[in-house]
Amino acid sequence: MTMASLESLAHRLLTTALIYFLFLQLAIRFGIFGPTILDLGTQLGVSQSQMSFVFSVTSIGVCVGAISSGFLFKWVPKQVALASIVVMLGIVVSFVTLIQDYYFFMVLQFIIGVTSGAAINACEAWILEIWQDSCPPYMQALQFFRGLGYILGPIIVEPFLIPEEDEDISPTSKSINQTKISGMVIKIVMNGTESTPSELENYIYIPYMINGLMLVLAAILVFFQYFYTVRKSRSANMMASSQATIISTITCEDKLSQSSDEKNEKESKREEPKLYTFSIIILCSLFYLFFFEEVVVTYLASFSANIDLHLTKSGGAFLTSIFNLCNVMGKGVSIVLALKLNHFTMLYMNLSVILISLVVLIIFSNTSLVMLWFGVCLLGVGLSSIIASLYALMESSITMNSMVCGVLNMSGTLGSVFVPLAIANYIESYPLSLIYASLFCALSCIVTLIVIHVLIGFRQKQHKQNQLIEEKPVMKF
Repeated sequence: MTMASLESLAHRLLTTALIYFLFLQLAIRFGIFGPTILDLGTQLGVSQSQMSFVFSVTSIGVCVGAISSGFLFKWVPKQVALASIVVMLGIVVSFVTLIQDYYFFMVLQFIIGVTSGAAINACEAWILEIWQDSCPPYMQALQFFRGLGYILGPIIVEPFLIPEEDEDISPTSKSINQTKISGMVIKIVMNGTESTPSELENYIYIPYMINGLMLVLAAILVFFQYFYTVRKSRSANMMASSQATIISTITCEDKLSQSSDEKNEKESKREEPKLYTFSIIILCSLFYLFFFEEVVVTYLASFSANIDLHLTKSGGAFLTSIFNLCNVMGKGVSIVLALKLNHFTMLYMNLSVILISLVVLIIFSNTSLVMLWFGVCLLGVGLSSIIASLYALMESSITMNSMVCGVLNMSGTLGSVFVPLAIANYIESYPLSLIYASLFCALSCIVTLIVIHVLIGFRQKQHKQNQLIEEKPVMKF
């Protein structure tokens, strides 16, 4: 039994609330990046395609942080390591928008990715440690705060975006982004190779600094929580040592009972063939590799600004918030649906909604604002419970552990790296590349899911046949 299980309920709830606050700030950090891509590109003097590589660098950092933190937590107390990492993250986030050099900005984004990945991994592991067998609802709530952060991020950053004036854009000036500030029109050529530097009244550093300060505040609270826990643990140890004379030892019968329970527990776990387990892990990792929710969140503002409707940056930020709102609402509804529907039904249903939404966006995103909103809302709902259903599917098919979860997270992060690279050079000149890339990913997920369904169905059929053979009476001659 760990110290976490010995803590009072009030202490565990307060610690959980602290983790939720920290996780919310981590999600807001991600949520404010997408709507500010255009302004950051203007400030750095680079094109949108070049800014797309920044997202890939950040994703690589998240992957590195998630892996390296697992080793770090073996040598350093989790709370101390987490607080130190979050302090570093908060400082970098606070000042990253003040950087004028593109390559130095990419280095800082990589650091943000590493620290964010480590912090996310620590928060999830901490929730599991605190609640153990009772963790499912608290893990669901943790993901809810992730979605809430994605909603709040664009809303927080919207008032600080560089204002712009709607103007007719001729076919010969599609590569020019015109921004009017204080009566002066500043033309910035963003063709990927050259840019005209300009002194813009840029206020996007404000939401970044606020988020950075909130991260530092969360880190300080984690430090206090750690010192309080250590002090409480020492007091408990002193009381235990003073009462050592009345502590009874485990009897022989207790040991036999414990060993019997452990044996029954091991026998109750279904042991699947290694090849089958390995195949399920690989296929589910491939499924996660093609999952594209974070890519949509990041590029939706840029997509809406470059389509023929030419939404403003404020409109793009609001559209991203609506997408995230529908996504969070879908997560809530899926909790109820999961009680009635099996995992495959949930996945097929969500993927069908995604396909419908992508078809709507392909047909109407350049011509109808209403259908654009409808397609984006539908896409948010469709993407809401995909990963939760995938984890539930794996849990019902094989034995899950931290290593398997790590492989899945690695695949998801790699997908966040390669998909942006595929559309980086096209999002500005051909914004529908985001939708077509999403369609390819959705179709790949469907094909992979069908293979998983066939494999699991075949394995279940084998189980039934083996049970029939075992139950069949043996004929004696």
